[in-house]
Amino acid sequence: MRSYFVIPFACTLLAIPFAFRSSAVAQSAPPVMVQNIYPEIPVVPFETYCRLATDCVEFEIGESEAAYSACGIVCTRYKAKFISSARNVIQSDFFLYVGGSELTNPIVRVSGAPKFQLGERVIAFIHTDATNQERSLLGLEQGTYRLELEQGNPESTRVTGLHALAKESPAQFLARVHEIVNGQN
Repeated sequence: MRSYFVIPFACTLLAIPFAFRSSAVAQSAPPVMVQNIYPEIPVVPFETYCRLATDCVEFEIGESEAAYSACGIVCTRYKAKFISSARNVIQSDFFLYVGGSELTNPIVRVSGAPKFQLGERVIAFIHTDATNQERSLLGLEQGTYRLELEQGNPESTRVTGLHALAKESPAQFLARVHEIVNGQN
């Protein structure tokens, strides 16, 4: 069974404020169901992400598990091991909620939601909810930047993603965000 949803852009920036749960009859071996969610996320200028985000954070992906966000959506909750940030709002390890989960039945897939690997290093624009309890991605994959090592040298790590500049290091990327937030650009 497949379900399709279109989510307006404003909802995906802050959080996806709805839940969809199916009521299947209990069986000894229930079939695996898949629900697909298709948010509409237009390309947004880099400056907009910088100003709307609670912080822009570099972190390493830790363990993950299926969870429900405070607004009831099925998520994958990742342990994020803090490395550095642009605004210094987030300064320690945190849990990152990403819409969708392959660990549930039904499987919930959110188009444009990044999938992370254990130990992967990323930079992402993070939104913190009003209770300061949940942190989620701003713009899903568009607000997520992968870090790639060039020639196996940790000092040659480069940022890749929608708004990344060629050969930009994580420190340079975070400094650029900091300059925009502080009106220096």
